[in-house]
Amino acid sequence: KVKRTRAVFGQFLEIKGTYQYLGVSAPTVSNWKRYLASGEQISLDKMEEMLLRFGAEVKQEKVWTVPSARRVKGCNWMGMARRHTGLGLVAIAELL
Repeated sequence: KVKRTRAVFGQFLEIKGTYQYLGVSAPTVSNWKRYLASGEQISLDKMEEMLLRFGAEVKQEKVWTVPSARRVKGCNWMGMARRHTGLGLVAIAELL
């Protein structure tokens, strides 16, 4: 069944002895439970890391749609990509 990362992580923390599977301390797991109950943030990266370490599988990766430069006034995606990646125009076009 498909569930959101935070919900799955919360259920995962309720498994007795979770800390032993992950190689973290029992107080760490206790703190994570407290953070979730109080609405405090645990990084998505940390939750995913622990779930993967336990053996959970990601069923669908995040998919991003980047708008074309024509749709975002004043934005030059091609220029930004070229500056930040050092890629040529052909490679950038494939990215977009």
